[in-house]
Amino acid sequence: MSESLLTVRDLHVAYGQVVALRGVNLHVDDGEIVAIVGANGAGKSTLLKTITGLLSPRSGAITFDGDLIHGRPAYELINRGIAMLPEGRELFREMTVLENLHLGCWVNRRDTKLRNERVEEVFNYFPRLRERAHQRAATLSGGEAQMLGVGRALMSNPRLLLVDELSLGLAPLVVAELFEILKTANRRGMSIVIVEQFVHLALGNSDRAYVFAKGEVVATGGSADILNDPELGAAYLGSSTETAPPPRTAPKKRPAKRLSRAGQ
Repeated sequence: MSESLLTVRDLHVAYGQVVALRGVNLHVDDGEIVAIVGANGAGKSTLLKTITGLLSPRSGAITFDGDLIHGRPAYELINRGIAMLPEGRELFREMTVLENLHLGCWVNRRDTKLRNERVEEVFNYFPRLRERAHQRAATLSGGEAQMLGVGRALMSNPRLLLVDELSLGLAPLVVAELFEILKTANRRGMSIVIVEQFVHLALGNSDRAYVFAKGEVVATGGSADILNDPELGAAYLGSSTETAPPPRTAPKKRPAKRLSRAGQ
């Protein structure tokens, strides 16, 4: 069996004396969409920040494409094929749409032809961004700003895209459009990890999922299995399973995998 694209083994992360992740183990295979779900404060965003080099683990290992990457600087991970859409987008508000996109291709900034090709790909995904190419990011609507955030992340043509709270503050129709873009990128070979406040969205648009609680993985399995497990939802997922807008289309079919809980 070939090694997974991303593997996290026995990961421990802390903010000072506050432990945020406790012995986390997970993997992401080539071509998968994997959801990370759980209540606020469960450690989901901490995991993404650690994978992308923004936080250093106390112990454990993270491998990408067979190489150890924990402790490496963020720019090196971008070169290796990992990109992240952070919560809140973190756009450069005084720069134009086009300038923000160019920053997403910073590691290839001297290759003007490649940069322009990738800009064109993003504009094909998001025609509204083409219309607003020379507007400042500060003038965009919330939905347009999130489109720009996704587009900038796609500019590096990553093998693995980490998405933190895609739906935050957006209308359901915009969220559905953004998930369709992510699924299109996935069909073209990109692996994706989704951290999402609305559990229905995360599980309805992914193949597998990990449920986090208090910094630990408490269950993992096929996304449909987790979504349809009322005991699991009541214990760890809270009301977010009831308030999420439904996905616009069903996810692609994958063989079901056994639902497992930690300790079983």
